[in-house]
Amino acid sequence: MRRIGIILSVILYIMLMSGCGRLLDTELTISNSVERTLVEDEYSDGLEITRHDSTVSCAEATEINLENLQEGKGYLTDGNKLMIFSAGEYLLSGVLADGSIVIDVYDDEVVHLFLNNVQITSGSAPVLYVQSADKVIITALEGTNNIFIDDVRHDQQTPACIFSNADLTINGQGTLQVFGYHEDGVRTKDRLKAVNSVLYVKAKGDGLRGNDGVILFDSAVEIECEKNALFSNSEKDMVVLQGGACKIIAGEHAIYANKKVVIKENTTDMYSTLKPIVCNGVLETEEETTNDK
Repeated sequence: MRRIGIILSVILYIMLMSGCGRLLDTELTISNSVERTLVEDEYSDGLEITRHDSTVSCAEATEINLENLQEGKGYLTDGNKLMIFSAGEYLLSGVLADGSIVIDVYDDEVVHLFLNNVQITSGSAPVLYVQSADKVIITALEGTNNIFIDDVRHDQQTPACIFSNADLTINGQGTLQVFGYHEDGVRTKDRLKAVNSVLYVKAKGDGLRGNDGVILFDSAVEIECEKNALFSNSEKDMVVLQGGACKIIAGEHAIYANKKVVIKENTTDMYSTLKPIVCNGVLETEEETTNDK
C-alpha cells in the first residue's frame, strides 16, 4: 500500500509540475451547492469580518462598460487599462481583451468592485492590480459568472492574476473564476478573505496567498495549483476555513501557515503531493486541537 501511495504521489506531481500541464487546461468542476447566508454583524473571534466584507448591494455604484471604456467620475482609461483613482463603488460589466484594472487610492480609502458577467484577459500584467488602498472588495453579483485570466508574459513584481498591496475581500452569490497562468491566482500583501462566495482558482503557483492571513468564511472554494493552495507567511499569518466547503488539488501543500491553521464546520477535500497541512504553531480542527511548536 505504501508503494502504491508513493506511485500516486509521483504521478500527481508530474501532472502538476510539467509546464502548465493538463491541470490548467481542464474544464471547470465547481459546484454551487453550499448554502450560504450573509453576515449581518461583525464577526469576532479574530476573523474581523465586517459589514464591508459582506456588502453585496450595488444600488449606488458607478457603472462601467468594459467593452466601451471611457473616462468617468473616479476613473481614467488608457487604451484597455481601467485606472480607478477615487474611493467608492464601481459596477463592471462586459468583456475586456488584453486589458487590466489598476486601483490607486489613498491608503485609508475603500474601493468596492461589483462584477456583472465580467470577462478580462491580460497579457503582461495582473488582471487586477491594487497599487494602494485600505481595502478592496470584489463582489460577484448573484446569477453571474465572472472570469479573470492572466498570461505567462507578466511583470515579475506582481506575480498573480489578482495582486493587491491592501486587504482584499471576495464575496457575492455569483461565481468568480481566476486563472493564474503566470504565477499565483489571488495574492495580497495584507489579509485575503472569501466571504459567502463561490470562488474557483487555477494557478501555476499558489492558489490563494495572503501574507497576513487567508480566511474562507461560509464560502465554496475550489483550487487547483502547482504550489500551495492556501498560503500565509508573516508575523501574524493564519489560514482559517470557517463554514462552507473547500476542495483542493495542490502540487505542494494544501495549506501552509507558520502560526495558526483553523478548520471549523468546513467540508474539506484535499489532495496534495506533499504534506497536506504545514503549521509550526497552533492547529485547530473540529476533531482536535493541537500545538505542534
